[in-house]
Amino acid sequence: MSISSIFACAQKRVLQGSAPELRKEHHNECLLKADAAKDVERAKGIKSKMERESQKKMWYFINRSQKDPRSGAAHIVQRVAENGDTEDSTCKEDTEGFIFADNEYRFQLANDALISHTKLIDQLGYLGDSDIAQQIVEGRSEIPDEVDDTTALILEEIGNIGVKLSNGDITIDIAKEEFQVFWKQVREGTQSSMSGIHYGHYKAAAHSEKASMFLSKKITLISRTGCPPKRLGYGLTVMLE
Repeated sequence: MSISSIFACAQKRVLQGSAPELRKEHHNECLLKADAAKDVERAKGIKSKMERESQKKMWYFINRSQKDPRSGAAHIVQRVAENGDTEDSTCKEDTEGFIFADNEYRFQLANDALISHTKLIDQLGYLGDSDIAQQIVEGRSEIPDEVDDTTALILEEIGNIGVKLSNGDITIDIAKEEFQVFWKQVREGTQSSMSGIHYGHYKAAAHSEKASMFLSKKITLISRTGCPPKRLGYGLTVMLE
């Protein structure tokens, strides 16, 4: 190795610690020059770059602390065509279309369940809030013969649990400590909701005694009454980049 290479490596190690601050100073100087020249587009681009680099650094430390390996954004996805060949997406619209088509198929798999081919599925209703559904929960409904054995066992067990809940044989009580243990240990996922509440909110709440007490009682109340907030009836699919 030449003397110049050794000097360059040593200089790199020296500057490595101060590189983030030097980078920030450079951006600030460029931004001041753009503002002085009244170059709005250049100033906007510099601000966007500064924010993007700041977000990238922040998420680097978050992902590292969570020990959750992340892959890059999915720019290309594949699907199997009708003739059996594999097709690659060629643009953003194709990628989104392939993903949404696959999700639509997955979300409709329940339509192939055996119970969906019986009259009972129509009697239960889409939200399961019909009279026959209430009778099943209370253990007062006779299971139709057309229902397969596995589904019949599930419906019978629903009735058994419903009767025990009504008689007070089963008591649902989510303790504050149980809430905290669960949310402190669970690995953060990508689930979100229309309200904007996600895993991060609950993981943060698990470190607060008051918030944990409130949320544990809230979950207990919902479980005992069977009356969840309306927002839980909405699903949200997010494709992250």
